[in-house]
This record gives sequence, C-alpha cells and structure tokens, in this order.
Amino acid sequence: MSTETPIFLTGEEAHELFVAGKDAWNEYFNAHPNANIDFSSFDFSTKRTVDKKLDFSGFQFPEQGEINFASTIFGNGGVDFSQAQFGEGHIDFSCARFGEGDVNFRGAQFGKGPVSFDFIQFNKGDINFQRVIFGEGEIHFNNTRFNDGKVNFSQALFCEGDVHFNEAQFGKGDMDFSEALFGDGDVIFRKTHFGEGNLIFRKSQFGELAK
Repeated sequence: MSTETPIFLTGEEAHELFVAGKDAWNEYFNAHPNANIDFSSFDFSTKRTVDKKLDFSGFQFPEQGEINFASTIFGNGGVDFSQAQFGEGHIDFSCARFGEGDVNFRGAQFGKGPVSFDFIQFNKGDINFQRVIFGEGEIHFNNTRFNDGKVNFSQALFCEGDVHFNEAQFGKGDMDFSEALFGDGDVIFRKTHFGEGNLIFRKSQFGELAK
C-alpha cells in the first residue's frame, strides 16, 4: 500500500484530467492510489454538448481514495461508466442529477467500500448495471427514482454487503435481475414501488456465492 500523503482533487482539477483522456487519467491515479476525487455539486452540463456522451468508460479510479459524485449535475446526454474500476473507498453518487439519456455502468467494478446511489432521480433513458461487480460494502439505491426506460441488473454480482432498494420507485420499463448473484447480505425492497414493467429474477441466486 502506498504511504504517500493523500491528494484531494476538486471537481475542476479532476475535470482537467478527465478532458486529458482515459490514458492520462489512469496513469495519474495509478501513480497516486490514495487520491480523493470530489465532484460533489460539479456541473458537467456547462462543459458538454448534448449530442456527445460523457465518457468515463474504462477509467480507473484511485485504489484507496474516496470518490464523491454527490449532487453532481451530469446534464442531458448519455453518461458512460462502463468497465470503470472503482477502488476500496466510499463511492458516493447520492443525489446526482442525470439528464435525458442512457446511463451505463455495464461491467464496472466496485471495491470494498460502501456504494451509494441514494435519492437519484434518473431521467428518460435506459439504466444499465449489467455485469457490474459490487464489492463487500453496502449497496444503496434508497429513494431512487427510475424513469420509464429499462433498468438492467442482469448478471450483476453483489458480494457480502447488504443491498437496499428501500422506497425506490420504478417506472414503466422492465426491471431485470436475471442471473444476478447476491451474496450473504440482506436484500431489502422495503416500501419499494414497482411500476408497469416486468420484474425479472430469472435464474438469479441468493445466499453464499460458493454454493
């Protein structure tokens, strides 16, 4: 483990690295694994065009630091975190504001820390968490509002932490957990509102993953 003094990057500083591209981003954070990134309340909508996807696909986030996207404004247009690799610290997307467009976390990997998608209101578009690997921490989608697009958690891997969808609301699209694997933690859908779409748990498994 690195013994360097932790680095704290503001949204503007981290955005400069983002604009430099995936290779520059990954090289920097591989060299600074204890860095913390604070995009909280950062407004991407003023720095992007609607027709261009906001692309974090394949980005490697710091191995040990905390990643804060709380109340981040992503604006209209697609947002892509597919194949992104998050580290062991707390990953916080709570209250983030996504505009119209697909939101894609397909194949992303999360570490041991807690992951929060609480109090998000997704806009028009499909939400894709297919084949995401969640780590050992708790996973929260409490009070999250999904729109009318498809919500896809098929083949997602939930490890040891509890999984919370308390008071989440789903729209008209299908909610797909087919072939998802849940670990030893509790899976909680307390006061969850399911919409008009199909709720699919085909071949999903609950309990110890080794069994």
